[in-house]
Amino acid sequence: MLIWNIRGIAGRASIRRLKKLLRLHSVTFLVIIEPMVDAGQLDDFTSRFGFHLGVCNSSNKIWVMWRSGFAVNVLVNNDQLIHMQVCHDSWNFVAHGSFVYDKCSRVERRALWSALGLISEDMGTKPWFVGGDFNVVAAADEYAGQAAQDLTAMAEFAECISACGLKEIPFSGSRYTWTGIRQGRRIWKRLDRLLMNLEWQRRFSGSVVKHLNRATSDHSPQLLQLSPGLPTGPKSFCFQDMWLNHHDFLMVVRQCWDQPTDGYGMFHFFLKLKRLKQALRTWNQDVFGNIFEKVSKAEEEVRLKELQLEVTDSDEARVQWSQAQAALLKHLTDEETFWKQKARVKWLREGDANTRYFHSYLLDKRARLSITRICNLEGEVVESADDIGTAAVAFFQSLLAEVPPINNTAICRLLEAIPPLVTPD
Repeated sequence: MLIWNIRGIAGRASIRRLKKLLRLHSVTFLVIIEPMVDAGQLDDFTSRFGFHLGVCNSSNKIWVMWRSGFAVNVLVNNDQLIHMQVCHDSWNFVAHGSFVYDKCSRVERRALWSALGLISEDMGTKPWFVGGDFNVVAAADEYAGQAAQDLTAMAEFAECISACGLKEIPFSGSRYTWTGIRQGRRIWKRLDRLLMNLEWQRRFSGSVVKHLNRATSDHSPQLLQLSPGLPTGPKSFCFQDMWLNHHDFLMVVRQCWDQPTDGYGMFHFFLKLKRLKQALRTWNQDVFGNIFEKVSKAEEEVRLKELQLEVTDSDEARVQWSQAQAALLKHLTDEETFWKQKARVKWLREGDANTRYFHSYLLDKRARLSITRICNLEGEVVESADDIGTAAVAFFQSLLAEVPPINNTAICRLLEAIPPLVTPD
């Protein structure tokens, strides 16, 4: 996906630059901000750039185009925002995207903050991202120059991001997406950005934004690359804290440990641990299984039992409803324990319902620790998962294959310091 405040789409240089970016990055979804031509020309430009369909917002400041394979349904359309439901043939879910071109006035921008707040209330667990030109920075370090900044506008923008449950999609390239001359001095700002909610981060944990070079516009094109995340190897065995809450856990351990084993000493101990690990794997799969699916099924069961209780207010219906609630609470506790252990957050009080926080914390940590680009031995920057793996292996192979030079002088000095124990006699 490419989002770009092009500052006029009709210019020959802009068309040439845009076509090159579309071809170079195989763009299938395009958002143009400030096309500066009549809305009646949208279909012509959509066809000209090789897209299937296109739509614009009510002020004709935002154009959205997509290739075949996408199904798009516009839900909100106003002078600063166009919000749509987006689905692709390769997805088994529906995502939501909000594309913005914010007003330059702090007061006028408040209408956009309110609109985003209303949209966020309806998102829930739906994947959602927001992108475009916000015409305001969210923090002081997103600005370079000597002109005074509107601190109130910055605070309102940051508050909107937080209230909507949004966070930055990681980016590479220049920190500033816009540059211009004000009062005879050049200033730099990060006015363009892409934000995501937790569900988008979960679906596309490898999402990254590239700030491409500015050329025909004073704004950097924003290239969003979607990825489910970097490939991982086989999962290692991990002891789960939630096992300790199950009444059969100690019995499973005792029965496995008491079985006779060949060998002696540490080898005997190793065989017992290996057998116990396999026994716990099997027991975990049989007893706990997919805890997230169990939570969803338990919630649905509570809903059905509650409907049944409303129809037939009997003792049996009340018992079944209470049992369904108890099962849901148990599965929710298992889920929270799982995420807390994965996040390795120790300072929150036991029993707090912080599942959403733990999940977000873990996804952020994974993003920080993941390697998305690396420099190989030839000095080239590679970004694909296969190339990164090849470069890492080649580096350590060259490191371990190197033969350190022999320092004869140092060896002679060392030998001289050793007193001779055998004499010529």
